[in-house]
Amino acid sequence: MKHKFVCAFLTVCLFAGALFIDGNRSVPAAQESKTYNILTSCFPVYALTEAITGEVPGLSVQMLTLPRQEGYTEYELSDWESAYANSADIFVYFGEGFENFDTSCLNEYCIIITLLADEDLLTKETLFAPDMSENIAPSDLYHLYLSAEGSVRLLSKLSEAFISADPQYAEVYEENLENAVRRIESIEHKEYECNNRIAIEPAFVYLVNDAGIDADHVIFADDDMTLPEDTVDLRGKLDMILDMDSSFTFKDYVNTLRKNYSLLYEAAK
Repeated sequence: MKHKFVCAFLTVCLFAGALFIDGNRSVPAAQESKTYNILTSCFPVYALTEAITGEVPGLSVQMLTLPRQEGYTEYELSDWESAYANSADIFVYFGEGFENFDTSCLNEYCIIITLLADEDLLTKETLFAPDMSENIAPSDLYHLYLSAEGSVRLLSKLSEAFISADPQYAEVYEENLENAVRRIESIEHKEYECNNRIAIEPAFVYLVNDAGIDADHVIFADDDMTLPEDTVDLRGKLDMILDMDSSFTFKDYVNTLRKNYSLLYEAAK
């Protein structure tokens, strides 16, 4: 397959509805036998990228890092990971504080897709409760992938990015997007009627927002907070989807989302 990537850096601005291309270097057209190595930072990015790039010839998608349930904010690449990162033709990550990666280890022709390119864009999304801003740290707003609607937005921007870089397979990327969105939309996640008070990690703010649960029923709590009586404690019961490796697939990602919404629904009843 022939690819011609017209820039060295491609940034996806979430919610802005546009792709910003920086740089004027161009990569020569590849030979038919060329396989493009796509490295992704962690499992959520891997699963979403796999869903968008499936059935496109010549693309190999791999995870760069080991699973980390505790997160990637303070994680630094090992020497081996840094060396492997240099082999990437395309690198996809959340960025903007979600992963603490120094991308200088990437080669000069690597295309970088940054899904969270502007932190301010995240705060423009209608959150579950405007008056809860004191309880939600900026880093908690990075977890869009933990909600159905957030995942659809991420998938859409990934599709735009790959179509921009590889327009000859635009129809395949668009079809993959439609199939992935259809899977996510099969998850029941709209307008749960909440009868209980629920304690939940702040990272799941978008999930609660999707469910249409009123602010009076939700406590965004850390592990050490003492909860009021008659509160259903969901802390530690919802899956952050960070401890999966590349043996898992987009189907596992969707099933985990479905499980999280199911647990939320049961707690709300």
